[in-house]
Amino acid sequence: MKKSNQGFTLIEILIALFIFAIVAVITTMGLSMVLKARERSSVQTQKMMERQLAFIIMKQDFSQMIARSVIDNTGNQAAAFLEKPHYLEFTRAGYLNPLMTSERSSLQRVAYLFTQHQLIRRTWPVLDRAPTILPSDRVLLNNLEAIKFSFLTQHNQFYLTWPPLINNQNPVQPLPKAIKIDFSFTGQGNLSLLFLIPATGNS
Repeated sequence: MKKSNQGFTLIEILIALFIFAIVAVITTMGLSMVLKARERSSVQTQKMMERQLAFIIMKQDFSQMIARSVIDNTGNQAAAFLEKPHYLEFTRAGYLNPLMTSERSSLQRVAYLFTQHQLIRRTWPVLDRAPTILPSDRVLLNNLEAIKFSFLTQHNQFYLTWPPLINNQNPVQPLPKAIKIDFSFTGQGNLSLLFLIPATGNS
């Protein structure tokens, strides 16, 4: 019996190439979707880690707040707790100095300010500052649409300024009982956090 030496026809080759092209396109689209999903997941994970780190730093600062006023760069006395629109400034304890390697206090002056869609943590190397002392800034949060501070008095009432006027008088305590911060992230919703101030801070 004679064997056939007939190969693939042109139509069969074109059909095979067409099927291969379709499979290649589907595979490429699937891979692209997987890579984009992984990229979005990586970005979201990075944002969550940045927020968690920022909230940990803020909790450490607020939980060690004390009623210690300072001398500012102009030579004037600044209150233990200073509040302005989108700005907080206070003194905290627990500024680590392992083995006393630096000639500085264990107290630190800290400020939080909201500007250009960022929450910035500002610190100074000393408490009582000379005119030449400059602060250091660190961006804690990005993509902020808005931020609002609220302050809790000893009578468990929140006010938007500190010290508030209660019955035409300012509260006796120099520090609020707690600070509530409302964050509004661009395209990512809102978040509210409450930071308690230790009772020793008002002593």
